[in-house]
Amino acid sequence: MNESSTPWGRIKEHKVIQWTLGYLAAALALTHSEELIARAFDWPELLSRALIIVLALGLPVAITLAWYHGHRASRHVSGAEATIIAILLLIGAGFLSIFVRPREALPTTEARSPAGATQPIAAVAAARSKPRLAILPFANLSPDPANAFFADGLHEEILATLAQRAPGLEVISHTTMMLYRTAPRVEVIARELSATHVLEGSVQRVGPRVKLTLELIDARTDSNVWARDFDGTLTDPLTLQSEVAKAVAAQLAVRFGGNAPSSLTADPEAYDLYLKARLARRNLGESEPDIVAEAVRITALLEQAIRRDPSFAQAHVELANHLLRLYQYVGDERMVTGARDHLAIAQTLIPGDAGLTLTQAMYNYAMDIGQPLTPAVEAALAATQDPLNGQVGSRLYGQAGRFEDTHALFERLIRLDPGNLFLLETYIDNLVDLRRPQEALQALATIASPRVPSFDLFRKMSRACIPYSFTGRDDLSTCSAVSDSANEASFDRSPTPLLRRARYLLVLRRYADARALLEKSGSTESFGESITGPRPLAEDLGWIALLMNDAPAARKQSEAIREYLDRSPRTHVLAWYGKALAAEAQLFAGDHAGAIATTQEVLATRPREKDAWTWYWVAKYSARILAWAGAEDRAVSLLDNLSTVQGGLPPALVTRDPLFDVPLAKNPQWRALKARLEAQMAATKLE
Repeated sequence: MNESSTPWGRIKEHKVIQWTLGYLAAALALTHSEELIARAFDWPELLSRALIIVLALGLPVAITLAWYHGHRASRHVSGAEATIIAILLLIGAGFLSIFVRPREALPTTEARSPAGATQPIAAVAAARSKPRLAILPFANLSPDPANAFFADGLHEEILATLAQRAPGLEVISHTTMMLYRTAPRVEVIARELSATHVLEGSVQRVGPRVKLTLELIDARTDSNVWARDFDGTLTDPLTLQSEVAKAVAAQLAVRFGGNAPSSLTADPEAYDLYLKARLARRNLGESEPDIVAEAVRITALLEQAIRRDPSFAQAHVELANHLLRLYQYVGDERMVTGARDHLAIAQTLIPGDAGLTLTQAMYNYAMDIGQPLTPAVEAALAATQDPLNGQVGSRLYGQAGRFEDTHALFERLIRLDPGNLFLLETYIDNLVDLRRPQEALQALATIASPRVPSFDLFRKMSRACIPYSFTGRDDLSTCSAVSDSANEASFDRSPTPLLRRARYLLVLRRYADARALLEKSGSTESFGESITGPRPLAEDLGWIALLMNDAPAARKQSEAIREYLDRSPRTHVLAWYGKALAAEAQLFAGDHAGAIATTQEVLATRPREKDAWTWYWVAKYSARILAWAGAEDRAVSLLDNLSTVQGGLPPALVTRDPLFDVPLAKNPQWRALKARLEAQMAATKLE
């Protein structure tokens, strides 16, 4: 048999092997050349991906051409050849359209929580149209181990720069990424954080010189996309941050915003102080008394930075923000005055800055100036990727009664910071405010946070307390017991956990036990509610005295409250609480008419149409006072509103609270309201 008539003979005759090897060699050389050029000019990853796929699809075309033209006698293009090439090109075009587009744009039916469980956030799937970047904490390679703070600070600043100036990119926030300091495998990060790309690197600092080595990895394939060294000095940190962020954005084919106004400093020491303060603010807890001491240290760091460079705009904004946040815990008027002064300076340095806009809005809210939720503020909230702005949005949207907008904001921020305990807890609390307990329970069941173990305590407490709040089932002992275990570790540091336990004992009508528990703390004040800031423990002891019908003890607590007010006045947005304390002092002293008159002033201070978020607290405090002072019908009217509006009280927290039920027990309107709410709870089925 003639060899040329066999398939193998024809392959050799038409030099198909030679054509194939030649094509592969040329393709390999071309891809290596493209990689070198792309790295030099920061070409986006999309071009490399497209080239590889085009070359892969070109191989069958090259083989077809070899079959027809590898032999000298086959010069013309036959119909069969043209048909085969056309079919291959059509197939190639189809594959190109599928694989060259960003993978995150493909339909996604499921998104993963920090541990890989399905997130209960519907908008997560829609967000997959953007690349999602996880920036691992930078390794500190500096000779001085004390520069570890600088590696963490630079990590946060680069992360923030990308989040602010690359709108086409989702950047997972600093709080969550610090949970991944041990650098797990890329596939773990991809699974737990739904990341499409991972950026890792190291920082080496010697004096003012900084060398940053970065590597960008495609988390879906665990393949290196790009690597580069950046050298800079601390005399221009904004340039270094922008250069890094711009290069990363280019690799991910997302737009990077134009030149940002210089908000940093050319003073290396001022920059160090600023980074230390930023990191400390991120870690600032809410457990007193440590929060006050740590807050004073943060204030001192930022003030030192500003003294070194008075034009350090971002330090002015950071300090103003810090003072406003601290104001709610301490209530010192000097803090908002200081915030005002630093905001005024920042306005002259970086007018229109988004962070400045939001901080100014919080100042206006704290000082009760106008309507803080302006179009500019709404735009800044819509664009923010900073979890610290969750509290800003919560207050401003809540003031306008827009609790659904608060919910949407926290959904988005959790996608960017799924390891942030504050966001997770507030997200669940917001669902309760929206009177959607079933969704809250579903969220608790599906959010898995093995890297945030304290969330498990919150989960256990909420799984017990949410059903009680909306169904009234159980005697609250389960909710109380779980809450006790969740707070047991901090009982020796603060009266606040004791206060939480005492309130459960009140609902269980164990008044003497509640009083003994609070007196055990030996303290005169606690933080209690986040809305009020510090508050006298005499307030709770006075209510217990009324429940125990102990008039002398109530008068004693009245005097303690008056002394507290003399040394801790409340002004502006917290003025209502100062008046509420004064009304309670009158009530505990037996001055019912005075208590009613002062309570009417409290209600006039923060009506719901002015501030729906604060009105909830105002109405709850006022209803208690009016109920005990004899204005029963007005108290019931407030409780009726509280039991129906978003951001109000769940039904069991109305009907089972002895501070309402005991003084109103014989009131016909209260009995009718209580019967309606009890029927509503009986009909509520929660799984």
